[in-house]
Amino acid sequence: PCFPQTFYFNVFESPSELFDAPVFITVVDSRSFRADSVIGEFRMDVESIYSEPKHAFLRKWLLLSDPEDFSAGAKGYLKVSACVLGPGDEAPV
Repeated sequence: PCFPQTFYFNVFESPSELFDAPVFITVVDSRSFRADSVIGEFRMDVESIYSEPKHAFLRKWLLLSDPEDFSAGAKGYLKVSACVLGPGDEAPV
């Protein structure tokens, strides 16, 4: 399935504070009404996105893992584009 969603977040922090901030991408089972229906999660920091060319991850596959047990192996994959932009910057295509 494809879920083309775009999210924007405005952040008003210094670059040093922002670069250390974690980014959590959590995928849940939409057919489950339980709060614990997490399929998998990917974690990274903002600096790892910013250090990429054009300050962006474009169409990269992320490995989703169990947030309680990272040694449990892959729970799935999610194709993601993410970028870190400053004032006046344009998002890469």
